[in-house]
Amino acid sequence: MRFMRRLLFGLSVGAVAGLASSSAYAQTASLTGTLTDTGGAVLPGVTITITEVQTSASRTSATDERGNYRVPFLPPGRYRIEAGLPGFTTSVRENVVLSVDDGLRIDFTLQIGEVAEMFIVTAATPLVQSETSSVGTVIDNQKVVELPLNGREFEDLAQLAPGSVPPAPGSTLSFRGGFNAVGARETGNNHLLDGIDNNDPAINNFTLRPILDAIQEFKVLANSYSAQYGRGGGAQVIVSTKSGTNNLHASAWEFLRNDKLDARDFFNKKESAAKPPFHRNQFGATAGGSLAQNRSFFFVAYEGGRRRQVFTSLQQVPTEAFRRGDFSAATAPVQDPERSRATFPGNIIPSNRIDPIARKILDRGSFPFPTPGLAPPNNLSAVNPFPEDVNEYSARLDHRFSGTNSLFGRYAYAKDSLAVPCAGNGQTSCVPGFRHNDVTRAQSLSLTDTHIFSPKLVMETRAGFNRQLQSRIAFASGTSDISSQLGIPASHDPQDFGHPMIAITGFGTIGDRGYQNRAGTTGQIAASLNYTPASHSIRAGVDLRRILFYAGSNARETINFSGIWTGNAFADFLLGLAQPIDSESDGQFSISQHELIQLVRTG
Repeated sequence: MRFMRRLLFGLSVGAVAGLASSSAYAQTASLTGTLTDTGGAVLPGVTITITEVQTSASRTSATDERGNYRVPFLPPGRYRIEAGLPGFTTSVRENVVLSVDDGLRIDFTLQIGEVAEMFIVTAATPLVQSETSSVGTVIDNQKVVELPLNGREFEDLAQLAPGSVPPAPGSTLSFRGGFNAVGARETGNNHLLDGIDNNDPAINNFTLRPILDAIQEFKVLANSYSAQYGRGGGAQVIVSTKSGTNNLHASAWEFLRNDKLDARDFFNKKESAAKPPFHRNQFGATAGGSLAQNRSFFFVAYEGGRRRQVFTSLQQVPTEAFRRGDFSAATAPVQDPERSRATFPGNIIPSNRIDPIARKILDRGSFPFPTPGLAPPNNLSAVNPFPEDVNEYSARLDHRFSGTNSLFGRYAYAKDSLAVPCAGNGQTSCVPGFRHNDVTRAQSLSLTDTHIFSPKLVMETRAGFNRQLQSRIAFASGTSDISSQLGIPASHDPQDFGHPMIAITGFGTIGDRGYQNRAGTTGQIAASLNYTPASHSIRAGVDLRRILFYAGSNARETINFSGIWTGNAFADFLLGLAQPIDSESDGQFSISQHELIQLVRTG
């Protein structure tokens, strides 16, 4: 695919009779409740003050004539809620924890007394959210930080949500961090990072994996979620990052794994051989605090990863006798296609019959020699290094301009450089010598402004983008035109350089991976307006996204040898008789053997 543009526009308007509590946008939460006296009579005009404990940011609202209040667009965190009315004792609820996409109901009962008196309730956050029908699981900061994670990939924790399971082996995201939720495919999930799209348009996985210690919490919405989620048919994965607080906090870590306690690899047969080396370091640091007390906060994070690992596998390569054309050890006769399939004398192909291209491939060492002491067919102990370097940076700034306007911005960048030893899907087990560099760069930007026009009218505006660049280039690419050196017609574009793929039945495939480069960018502007008149809650929103996707690649030629000409696949290779393309549905070839041989002989 050369180029694709998509435009996604979503418009959502909701109105619910009575006191609705349609939650605020995904990255925030809302509070609602009713104020009554000890006799059950509703109390209008009660002042509700909601204060975030860590930053001292506060919002003020008041109950309507029915004693109801509603406060939308509250960032996740721990809150203190205070309700006061002249002639009544002030009531306080502490330790109210709001999570991503929460819609909590907190009711108060005020007692007659002096305003100076205070009745403080210290209780846990309600377990049942009666104000929303969505079904989801919050993975809070305690679970994110304290649960052991091999590789420190946050998406592994998503499987704590009921109905979430790993993807089927071999599926699109089985090795990319995907998961299935409530029966939907892993490619049906929708990913949001701080309210902004975080989907890779190529495979519909997340574009950027946030640093684990920079995650405040995330939520997996399984079903019955709001109409604002219009992209995915699976789960909604909503990630919220940490912000700074009035107190300065910093952390540093390193996780180390190595081969000292590893057992010998099953394929490493030689007792005297050393164990394959393995060293993995994951390290990083975070820092967060206040730039201006109660007004401006920062949070920065860095994480790096270094892996030095070697994989050992058993592969099939031709013996020295086979390389000379001596098939006397073969169990089946080698037939001469030029002599009506008569057997070569002694099962030996004369040296003057060996194709010059095949000879060049063998002479340049494309096929390594067998490992001494190992008998066919698995006669090569292949040792393949598999190094990886990862660096990721994240910075977030929160600022409150006034009691009615606040803004936060977060930018993250990650680079993953992986040297893959194999051209095919088996990333670590193959004939050595054909590595390619797999480099992925990801960026994510999120800006969110919350403006309170009045206690009844609140608007949230979001803007941002995500971008992922991925390139896969063989180490031989751009350095030498190997196909032309071998005498195989090929493109002379440097991005197409490399060793052609040679697939011989019964032997390991050799050759470089084809060039690939893709880029996906999603820009997003969205807004959500929440209006709460006397007896209704009305919410309207707009979500505009522009998705750009580009993918470019070359089709690395693959030459197959299956033994259809001589009865032996490697003998076909030595004679330069590749398997023809099957163009007929009944398996018949489009040209005869004699015609193909003449074409090969004449070039």
